[in-house]
Amino acid sequence: MTGFAVVRLLDGDPVGLRARWERVLAEAPPPGRPGRVAWMEPLTAPGFPRARCAAIDVQWFDDADRALANEAWLAAADAELGRAGCQVVAEQVVLRGADWFAERWRIGGERYKMLSFGRRNPVLTPRQLSERWRGESGRLGGEELPRRVRGQAYVQNHPVLLDGLEWPYDAVTEVWFDRVDDMRQRAAWFATRSAGGLWSPDSWSVCVREIPLEP
Repeated sequence: MTGFAVVRLLDGDPVGLRARWERVLAEAPPPGRPGRVAWMEPLTAPGFPRARCAAIDVQWFDDADRALANEAWLAAADAELGRAGCQVVAEQVVLRGADWFAERWRIGGERYKMLSFGRRNPVLTPRQLSERWRGESGRLGGEELPRRVRGQAYVQNHPVLLDGLEWPYDAVTEVWFDRVDDMRQRAAWFATRSAGGLWSPDSWSVCVREIPLEP
């Protein structure tokens, strides 16, 4: 199960930015519109990693060309909303929980999610990282993740490889949870381990509350 995603880290007022998204989805013309949009705000309670942004949005598309054209479309629809702190356009690969993942979007509603933003070990090229990362699903540095921290669905986002362009992150992981306490356990497990292997030390994670914004 694959698609393409635009993952953006946002600075500014989350309330105002979300209101802008709702206006854009209600008013902007269909050409260029994402198939689905999710809005996320970091959880700041004890036990969660420190957030490095005010909010995150993720947009989904059926093909890479539409995903890559999204930045121009969104800037034209709302210049303020179009100014992201940074963004990654990636192939989205659902590696675990595909049925739960599909049902999540059919039902809607609020869910919890841990996102991890990875930069590659400098000895690896982006293509080498992508190939090896797919084969290491469910493990970190050779250690298998305990079942209790695996979540309901696990998605890898592999940045689209373009000549002359280096994305701010080489990998984005999304893991969904029904219960916030389960997500807190995952954050605690990762906090005691070094990324190592495929990843550079400046990789980081954030725990969020995710809300679908229907196009």
